[in-house]
Amino acid sequence: MRHRVAGRILGRRTNHRRAMFRNMAVSLFTHGQITTTVPKAKAVQPFVEKLISAAKKGDLHARRRVIATLGGDQVMVKHDDDDDVTRNKYGEVTGGPMQNMALVHTGEAAFGMTTMGPAAESLAGTNPIAPGLEMTQACAMFPMYQTPFSVTALASSGIETVADIPAGAKIGFGPAGSTSDTYFPRMMDTLGVEYERRNGGWTDLGGQLQDGLLDVIAFAAGVPVPAVSQLEVQTDVNIIEFTEEEQAKLLEEFPVSEFAIKASTYTTLEADARSVSMWNFAIANCDLPESFVKAAVDVVMSDNERMTGIHKAAASTLPENWDKNKVLKWHTGAAKYFNENGDSTFFDHTTLPSAAPLISPRLGFNYDVNGDKSIQLRGGTGLFTGRLPFVWIGNQVANPNWWFYNVTSPNFKFPQVWRTNIGYDHDFGDNLILSADFIYTKDMNAMMVRNYGLNKPTGTLAGVDDREIYTAADRNSFGNNAYVFTNTNVGSSFNMTLQAQKTWENGLYASLAYNFLDAKDASSIEAEISGDAYDRNPALGNVNTAVLAPSLYGNRHRIVGSAYKRFEYASMATTIGVFLEYAQGGRFSYTYSGDINNDGSGLNDLIYIPTNTEIDAMNFSGDQTAQRDALKVFLKIK
Repeated sequence: MRHRVAGRILGRRTNHRRAMFRNMAVSLFTHGQITTTVPKAKAVQPFVEKLISAAKKGDLHARRRVIATLGGDQVMVKHDDDDDVTRNKYGEVTGGPMQNMALVHTGEAAFGMTTMGPAAESLAGTNPIAPGLEMTQACAMFPMYQTPFSVTALASSGIETVADIPAGAKIGFGPAGSTSDTYFPRMMDTLGVEYERRNGGWTDLGGQLQDGLLDVIAFAAGVPVPAVSQLEVQTDVNIIEFTEEEQAKLLEEFPVSEFAIKASTYTTLEADARSVSMWNFAIANCDLPESFVKAAVDVVMSDNERMTGIHKAAASTLPENWDKNKVLKWHTGAAKYFNENGDSTFFDHTTLPSAAPLISPRLGFNYDVNGDKSIQLRGGTGLFTGRLPFVWIGNQVANPNWWFYNVTSPNFKFPQVWRTNIGYDHDFGDNLILSADFIYTKDMNAMMVRNYGLNKPTGTLAGVDDREIYTAADRNSFGNNAYVFTNTNVGSSFNMTLQAQKTWENGLYASLAYNFLDAKDASSIEAEISGDAYDRNPALGNVNTAVLAPSLYGNRHRIVGSAYKRFEYASMATTIGVFLEYAQGGRFSYTYSGDINNDGSGLNDLIYIPTNTEIDAMNFSGDQTAQRDALKVFLKIK
């Protein structure tokens, strides 16, 4: 007895069946057609027909009913330039990031989402939707989540690895133009999979997999993917991870990153599944009002708990992930938000750097070539750790001034270098020895003081010296200098020494050596406190950027000679010696007296050396010719 109950169960519970109908309807309205079984098609037909009848009424109530049934949300948008006009808009399901880039670029859609790969192609004019059109009017708003690539098959298929996918397998790659459809087929080609390509909405493809119309689904979507979660409830599935070799191939060939799908994501997974991912960003038309976009970014970025409640993938929708955008230009409203609300680094002048030990492994050798010590090769390589004057760190405790804040970064490490050397000694007999030594040193944890009270400089000087300078807007909100001891790996040196020495039987000894040094660093520190170290480091442009420059320490060329004679008499002896040294190449920098670049230091601005032509165009006080000639003499300009 049917008791007036119509419809087909289709092997699913009521809630699952309703969700399936809703998703099938969304796919049908989005793509114009779906692929499914005859029983499902007959079952979903009345559901779709009711929605169409309601939509045809055209009134707001009917539209809201349809959207609510399909699981959509109403989006209310009010533009600043709309006076008293409020527009009603509704979220739209599109064909994926390629179409989103096109819609946002043209202004047909105010907002959208895209991944970095399709975004790069769209900017380059290779978007298949509009070949040759550079979609530069789509601007980044905020980071959303990573889009992992994963493969799903029914457990009954026996497909447990990518290699198990049979030749000619029917693979669903998602909507046409989506990240999945754009990149996953290429990935399968790279991994040597032969397949028959199918497109469609995720839920539609999930239904086709369950019905045996597909062999595999290749997903690129934020996890957990609802279609996979739904499949897990209804049947046994295999969520297939990439092998290390497959992952390495994909990382080399595509703009993706390493990713692990956590075991807690799906009930099917017993351990984290190896995958790759592409970052997904929210985008906006670049012409949208700055204040409007800034407010929208603030709504999303300020309540991650709410976002995560909507979708677990929003755990990555955090302000600190703004730097994952390597492709798109930022909307001015979004840029303003992140400049005002970016991550801050908090320092406590009473907290000293970590005392974690630094390991300095080394390897050395000494080889007697002939076995008689006449020719010896020696050398080694390894890490060397030094110390620094503790007054530099101690001052952060002794002198805590809010207007002159000296502090050490919490993760500061003692100076450490990687050094490699090789030496050669040749004893020619008769106490004549020639030696050669070559040493290369690379800074690993060099010291540098940065001013965390400054952002990047945005101003420039007027005239021929158009260097970058800091404006009032380039200072952080607290408006004061914060001199922070930090580390940098910028710096290296090459040192070569040649030496000859001889000893005579009459007690006379003589030696002559030549040393060549090429040393470069980011900061040649000679100071007692962090603020002084910052002041005395010549700079140009962004003072917080580690720039390789000749070091102030060491002479480029150095000749050292010595000789002494030993005189013995009775039970005593006297040695008389002479010593000579010649050095060339001491380093120094000419700087202005005054804070030319507005960075808070009146000592570190490198002076501009004008050309002869520029000097001739200058006006001088007093005797023009005499002053001009004097400057040329000083600058050694002919």
